[in-house]
Amino acid sequence: MTTEASMKARGGAVLYSQGGKYVEAEQSSSSAFDLVAQDGIPIRVLVSRAASFKEGDILDSAMQTCGASRQEDDERRAACLQLAQRTVQELLDAPVPSMDRVYTYGVEHVNKHVTSKVVSWTFGQLRQFLLDSDGEDIKHVATGLTSDVIAAVTRICTNEQLILISGKIFNPLVDDDGAENDGDSYACSIGKRGFFGARIQPNSPTDNAEDIFWQCMNAFAFGVGDIVIGNNPVDSRPEIIARTESTLFDVVETFGLEKVLPHCCLSHIDTQAQLAKEGMPTGYHFSSIAGTDAANRTFGISVDSIVAHAHDKATSDAVLPWGLYFETGQGSETTNGAANACDMALLESRKYGMARGVRMAIRDQRSKGAPASHVILNDVSGFLGPEVFSSKEQLIRVCLEDTVMGKLHGLCVGLDICATMHMHISYDELEEAIDAVLPANPAYMMALPTRLDPMLSYLTTSFQDHVRIRDKFGYRINPPMQKFFAETLGVVDAETGAPTERFGDIAWVYHKYACAKAVREGKQAPSESASLAEAETRIAEVRARGVWLSNRHGDMPWLPAPELDANLRQIVSHAKDVLWRSLSEEPQDIGGFAQHFVLRSQSADRAEYINNPKTGEVLDGPSMELVDSLRERLHATMEEISPLPFVQVVVSDGLNACSVEKGSQLADFLESFLHSASGSLDVGSSSTPPALLFCRNARVRLGYAIGERLFANGNADDAACIVHVVGERPGCGHDNFSVYLTCARRSKWSNRCSPVDHCDTRVISGVSATALDPREAGRIAVRLLLEQASDA
Repeated sequence: MTTEASMKARGGAVLYSQGGKYVEAEQSSSSAFDLVAQDGIPIRVLVSRAASFKEGDILDSAMQTCGASRQEDDERRAACLQLAQRTVQELLDAPVPSMDRVYTYGVEHVNKHVTSKVVSWTFGQLRQFLLDSDGEDIKHVATGLTSDVIAAVTRICTNEQLILISGKIFNPLVDDDGAENDGDSYACSIGKRGFFGARIQPNSPTDNAEDIFWQCMNAFAFGVGDIVIGNNPVDSRPEIIARTESTLFDVVETFGLEKVLPHCCLSHIDTQAQLAKEGMPTGYHFSSIAGTDAANRTFGISVDSIVAHAHDKATSDAVLPWGLYFETGQGSETTNGAANACDMALLESRKYGMARGVRMAIRDQRSKGAPASHVILNDVSGFLGPEVFSSKEQLIRVCLEDTVMGKLHGLCVGLDICATMHMHISYDELEEAIDAVLPANPAYMMALPTRLDPMLSYLTTSFQDHVRIRDKFGYRINPPMQKFFAETLGVVDAETGAPTERFGDIAWVYHKYACAKAVREGKQAPSESASLAEAETRIAEVRARGVWLSNRHGDMPWLPAPELDANLRQIVSHAKDVLWRSLSEEPQDIGGFAQHFVLRSQSADRAEYINNPKTGEVLDGPSMELVDSLRERLHATMEEISPLPFVQVVVSDGLNACSVEKGSQLADFLESFLHSASGSLDVGSSSTPPALLFCRNARVRLGYAIGERLFANGNADDAACIVHVVGERPGCGHDNFSVYLTCARRSKWSNRCSPVDHCDTRVISGVSATALDPREAGRIAVRLLLEQASDA
């Protein structure tokens, strides 16, 4: 029986989602109730149909067969109604489309005794329990919920219900070790109700240590930064990571914050672990994680490798091993073609299941005498672009879903509430999204000098957004860092926490740093005037490189200075404009290349390129024929080609055609590359002079597609390389391009079972006349290719 009375009797609330709010089901159309009345719909299909709509869930044809579509609201409402009537046991018994190691590892770390108590509940009853119960009861029951169950119950909740549930669940780090429960410890308040922290994200488009250092000074000037200082590197070479780790640790050590503020360089976790073994001071060890084994392989990790790292970190000889820092986000599996017929929210939940298992493994090590270490996680919502989801409303929904799912997994969860320039979210709408999500009280968010990341070119939260959020919602920061900001730096009042006259003054913070440094080194402290003068000069140098430090503030402490605000808005406007430009039909001639050819992807126009990125990863028919003809010509002259690794250069518009058409940026890079490659790489011979391939509406993976066609057959042991110049996401204030370097044996290029992908590629980012010098990038590219060729 599927009447309203029977649904209420079974615990399924007769509500459905409409515009983020739930209304009574009798307002729905009859077609919705027709679907509810249907028996026999597989529960996993029902779970997919009940998911809030996101573009990423219809990119995969396999997902479409499982029910994901641009279906009518009535159909989705009906799916929520029917799912509310189905039991937890039904989902646990249903066949799993992707029973890989991520899935099984998550299930292994569920409390089966608790599970047995709730399997007879309907999802409607489970939702009602989450709404009615207190936080501790919810956390106990959540230990028995699998990731798939958590994903299912979350999607039948309204935004308001998700905020209510999230506001009752808190997973403070102090729970990992009660001995740390004092006001001066790192873990004393992080993750608790009413506390809201910040990860300082001091990114540089060129990994410039000065850029990174001064962003840390900027954060402290606004009283921001109590979770971790975490830099995203451009260059993954160990020596660059070591330099960045040293820069971050110098800030921490100079101010005496070693026990209350960890640092982290977000490189591959193997690199971080190796540096730690060599004696480099490292804080958290970072890794991106995905919801399928296949997607994790593109990150160069596996469940077992992460578990091994967790064991090593928890049992290391370091005084403060800190633990692991994971980054997730809905859509990474979809964009990497590894979703395995699962929707994005479901896979996000499975990532949390993996993280829950790792956290439990670390706690098990602690019970055996290992020192305290932690697991923190942040969900990046919006970085992947409109192919995953595109609107402010979707961003809000994703953040709320992920916060609740993470908390139900027992995790200390932070957010990166962000948007790319090609999403339908404006500079000001990002603030609206932040304010809609913050009542859910995530543990922390990202923090940069402004809302523009100078390296990743996306919109996210600024230092002053944190100031505004704390004022609006009454949130506090971790006490030991609040004490540091008040007593050591004097940027906030010790009693009230209100900004002082030094608030936002970067030069003042630098003076405090210089004095602390002098004391540590046994030197005489510099005068205030000398420190301030030096700071002003160095701040100007950093800003000249396009890293927009926010010095002091506007009319209110949370407002940037008017001139800076105007500049930021102009950069955003330019970025949103150039995104819609394609490469010219007749690209510029480049010296050193005898000829060029123009290829096209399968994107019919710029709109399809932006909204359906997979079309930008495949050549259209005529372009395939052209590459095939080039391959035949290459094979015909094979005897004359040197034994050096063969290189094909490809230039694509990517997301910023201006970057490869502006001034002499591209020409400078290519001329430097050809000069440096002479005698060590084969970019052409007398019979096959260098041919430059230009690609319109092209993505990074189009370079791999060209390599697969161009290098197919031939001597299997020969090394062949693609140098792919691609316009970067605009929005950092520069028109940068990146250079993707892929070198593999021809046998690898021909291997359809294990095709060339991102894991086989190294990248040089931030190349432009105003960032990384194109000539220097050309020299770096040759060096990296030679390293790859020797390892191929």
